[in-house]
Amino acid sequence: MKILRLLPPAAASLAALVLVAPPSAWAWVSTGWSLDVTQRDVRVFNNFTDTEANDNQTLDANFPGRFGAEMAIWKASVEWGSELHGDGQGDPGQGGGLGSGGANFDATFQGSALSAGQVGDNTHSELTGCAGGVLAFTQSFVDGTGWRTFYYQCWIWVDGPEQNWTPKTGYYDLQGIATHEYGHALGLGHSTDPLATMFPTPPSNGRTWRSLNSDDVAGIQAIYGVKDPNKPVIRGASVNGSTLTIGGSSFASVGNEVWFTQRAPGGNGDPVKSLMVESSVGGTLLDIQIPSEAGSGDVLIYTTLGDGETLSNAWPFESQPSGCPAPLNYCDALPNSSGTPSVMGAISSQSVAANDTTLYSAGSPADSFGIFFYSPTSGHLPVGDGLICLGGPFFRLSAVQADATGRALLPLDLTMPPKPGGQITSGSVWHFQWWYRDVPGGPSGYNFSDALRLPFCD
Repeated sequence: MKILRLLPPAAASLAALVLVAPPSAWAWVSTGWSLDVTQRDVRVFNNFTDTEANDNQTLDANFPGRFGAEMAIWKASVEWGSELHGDGQGDPGQGGGLGSGGANFDATFQGSALSAGQVGDNTHSELTGCAGGVLAFTQSFVDGTGWRTFYYQCWIWVDGPEQNWTPKTGYYDLQGIATHEYGHALGLGHSTDPLATMFPTPPSNGRTWRSLNSDDVAGIQAIYGVKDPNKPVIRGASVNGSTLTIGGSSFASVGNEVWFTQRAPGGNGDPVKSLMVESSVGGTLLDIQIPSEAGSGDVLIYTTLGDGETLSNAWPFESQPSGCPAPLNYCDALPNSSGTPSVMGAISSQSVAANDTTLYSAGSPADSFGIFFYSPTSGHLPVGDGLICLGGPFFRLSAVQADATGRALLPLDLTMPPKPGGQITSGSVWHFQWWYRDVPGGPSGYNFSDALRLPFCD
C-alpha cells in the first residue's frame, strides 16, 4: 500500500498533530493552519531524475513557456484555485478544466528554485532514496510560514497528458500526487472518502487525483471561505510589444497591484509587483507596461479591498510571446431573457492575408436577430438593457439571426469594410460586439454581448 504523509516540523507542538474533524457529514479534515494571501507562491526545484517526469515537451496554451515537471506541478496548484483555467481539452486525466476549488484561494507560480530550500520556502522537489511505502510528504508550519513538498526518488514519476500512457507498476502521476500534497500545504489532512484527492492511498496511477471531488471542494471552501463575488477575476491576457492588456471583472478603478513571476530563478518567491495601476471600461480592462524583471509564468491582480478575496486567479503570462497578440474578452455583459449573458468570440488566424475571421456570439435568446459592429476604441456606456463597450467611431456589419442554441455567426470579409475608415489592416487592433433584439428581456427590448478585443497581423 502506497501512502502519502503530512509531516509537521519537529518544532511544531503536539497539538499540531491533531487533525480536526469537520462538523458535518463530509470526510475531509483540517490540519488547523492556512496560508495568507502573501504565502501562496509555488516554486519547483526540478531535480526529478526520471525521464518520464519531464516528458511533456509540448507547450500548453494555458501554461505558456512551461513543460515537464514544472508544468505538472503548476497545474496541480491551479486546480485548487477559485476560477476555471483552460477547458481541460487534450488531457484525459483532467476533466472540466483546472480551478474547481471555488474558494477564496489562488496560487501564484514563481517558477524555478535553485534548491529544495528550507521549511517554509514553498517549494516542490525530489528527495533521494525511499521510505517504505511513502510516495511523498509535505512539511508545513502551523503558524502560517509556509511549506515544502518532497517526492521520493525510488518511485517513477510521469507527467503530462500522455494520451496513450497506460498504468505500470511503480509509476505514479506527478500532477495527481502534487495535487494531493498541495492540499496538505493549504491546510487539509487526509480524507476518509476513497474518491477524494485527499484520500491517503492513491489509485493505481494517481491520475484521478488531478481533479477535485465534492469532498475536497467542501474542505478547501471551509478553510478559505466560498469565493467572494467581488473578487477580481482575470479572463484573458494579451501582450503587444511591452504592453500587457488584461481583461476580466471587479478590478479596482485605481490602486490595483499587478503581480508577475520573477524572471530569474532562485528568488525568494516574492512576485514582481506593479503598483497603483488603473483600470478602465468599468473595471474590466487594464493596460500596463511589463516590468523588465517580469518573466514567463503567470500574472495576478491584487486589490486592497479586503483579504484573500482580493487576489485574483492566476493567468498564464508569456513575457516574449510569439505570433499575433491573443484576442481578449472584456466588459461585463448583462443577462438576457434566456438567463445568461451573450459572449463574443472569433474563429480566426488573426491574419489579414488569410482573411479567415468568423465572428460569433453565444448565449443570446434562441432565434434572436442582431448585428455585429466594431470600433478601434473601447467604451463603457449603459444603453438599452446592457452596455456598449465600444468607444466609436462605429462600423456596422450585416444583420444576423441566432440559431436555436442562441449562437450567431458572421464571416468577416476584410476586403470589404462597411466604410473606408473601417478598413482592418495588419498591426491594427479592433473591438467587436453583438447588439441583439430581446423583447422579453427588459424594458428596452434589446441587449449587448460582452466585447472582444481582436488584434490583426500579417
